[in-house]
Amino acid sequence: MDKMCIYISEWSDNIKTIAVFIGASAWLAPWVYKQFSKPCLKGRVVSHFENEGEFNGKKCLMHFLALNVISLNRCFNIKDSQIAVRYKSASDNYNGKLFWARKNEWSGPNQERLRLTILAEDTLPFVGTIPQDVTKRIYMTFKVDKAELEEFEEIVIVFNEESGCKSTIVIDKKSIDGDQVLWDDRIWEHLA
Repeated sequence: MDKMCIYISEWSDNIKTIAVFIGASAWLAPWVYKQFSKPCLKGRVVSHFENEGEFNGKKCLMHFLALNVISLNRCFNIKDSQIAVRYKSASDNYNGKLFWARKNEWSGPNQERLRLTILAEDTLPFVGTIPQDVTKRIYMTFKVDKAELEEFEEIVIVFNEESGCKSTIVIDKKSIDGDQVLWDDRIWEHLA
């Protein structure tokens, strides 16, 4: 009888150990996954606009993008980014260069003068973090060394994270539904 009590006691201890192990692994698994997973950005165009312009005395083609961006797995702490733009008329990609100017004037679709009235902290050069699983609106103004006005075929934005991880958002002009892209008149001011 004593031997039987010892076996039952040992068996009971083993079940407790197994239960503790299962409970700990269920609690630790999401934490371990999060530590080893890389953040991944997904985005879509909400609004876009191209304009011929002049920046620091040099003719260029300027682009404005409003993007909805979400980071999956973890927050994405932006270190820097690279932009490549492909046009139908060119065999090579153009490198885009982000800019921010307090006086940011554009010519509208009907040649009216417009000023972009977004806050600097809502633009890509000033955005530091894309939160995990929360969609964030990011505005981008960038230029390419191309003087003739032309719509883009594809824009590739490579975001570099502080940890060294990279995430790429590809914007293909063909995949943009014109009925869903909005002209947001809340961020454009008409000038006299």
